[in-house]
Amino acid sequence: MIGLTPQVVVLPTIAKTDGKTQITPGDTTTYTIAITNNTSVVLSTANNNAALIKDPAVTNLAVSSVTCAVTTGTATCPSAGSVTVAAMQGAGITIPSMANGSVVTFTVNAQLNNNPSGTLTNTATVTSNGQTASASDADTIVYPSLVNVKSSQVLSDPYNGTTNPKRIPGSAVRYDVTITNTGQGTVNSNTVFVFDAIPAQTSLYVTDIGAAGSGPVAFSNGSLTSGLSYTFTSLASTTDDTDFSNNGGSTYSYTPVPNGNGVDPNVTNIRINPKGTFAGDPVAGAPSPSFTASFRVRIK
Repeated sequence: MIGLTPQVVVLPTIAKTDGKTQITPGDTTTYTIAITNNTSVVLSTANNNAALIKDPAVTNLAVSSVTCAVTTGTATCPSAGSVTVAAMQGAGITIPSMANGSVVTFTVNAQLNNNPSGTLTNTATVTSNGQTASASDADTIVYPSLVNVKSSQVLSDPYNGTTNPKRIPGSAVRYDVTITNTGQGTVNSNTVFVFDAIPAQTSLYVTDIGAAGSGPVAFSNGSLTSGLSYTFTSLASTTDDTDFSNNGGSTYSYTPVPNGNGVDPNVTNIRINPKGTFAGDPVAGAPSPSFTASFRVRIK
């Protein structure tokens, strides 16, 4: 009787992560795929055992680029022309040579598109000597949920001043618009816009609402910050975070001019666009990330 000793094939290991557990459609993310040669032999094309990496396409995930770097030990990345998204998602990318103990890392940039739900699972594989190992990264797909609350307060009137003022002609009223994100998902960078029509029979104060140079809008973050910031440069600026309309909101290119009362009756609408990524709610229940934008009007 002849005894047979089974051949044990030792594979390189593979690890994949994007460093997060949640993702929102529109978010970009960066995956790292680390291939480690712990086989005790050199993996190379010359030895006919080179490591082949694949990272197939995933629905709704648009991959924009992939790069290769030797992060530990002695190894050789493929030529730049060979490290492409098409190759990675298709026939695969061959790593020409990896000494024992070396690590080659691929960095993959991608964006989640459309409106998927559930879990984004992304699996990469490495093959050597005809055997394959795999590693997956899974992110829960989450969405923002914005709540808009608007309130107003009379600041003063011509007869009572600031003592128990009434909503009468000539009185000043402050409107506060508070936006809260009660969802776990973030809001894409620079995409939060607050549109507000100036109430009928009122005119917008276009003078400073606070300190000199503050402009007609006050912006503040809640006890749990939204992560957004606000900039005012001037009433005529087209690059700061407040714009004005004099045609019912059809366009926002009007430059207000304050009259003797500090208001411009021609302003019909205001648009506020704070910058940054609106944070997601880390835990259920209050407080949630929020901000408040305030402006004043004068009753005609």
